[in-house]
Amino acid sequence: MTALANPQSRELILAILLAVLKARGEGKTGAALIEAVAKELAAKAPAAAGDDGKPLTQVNGALGETVGKALDGRKTGLGAIGLVLTQIVPVLFPTFASGLGMAAGSGGHTIWATLFGALASWGVLGKVEKWVKGVN
Repeated sequence: MTALANPQSRELILAILLAVLKARGEGKTGAALIEAVAKELAAKAPAAAGDDGKPLTQVNGALGETVGKALDGRKTGLGAIGLVLTQIVPVLFPTFASGLGMAAGSGGHTIWATLFGALASWGVLGKVEKWVKGVN
């Protein structure tokens, strides 16, 4: 199942976008932006998390139980989608991209690509850990 086919993943993607737009509207950038988005997602995580009773692995639980359960099984898909969007949005929607700090030459594009790349890598690492430990 792809990330967009899963309703919980769509809700999480929408929550991330809304949190970013809200934080940017408040004038936050850099670390303050990331912190605001993380707080917003942590507040919504219990509703988005699919608690099926399985314990989290070390990699998936690295940011705690709430964030770990909310992102469990979604990190790779969200990271890949985000990486594609960091390439497409500045070209097709330059005004929207500048609002997200992704305008050409602003350096924000590199930050977003790095964050989404890290998210995708974290997801792959979690999958490898589950495979090695034999966890479904």
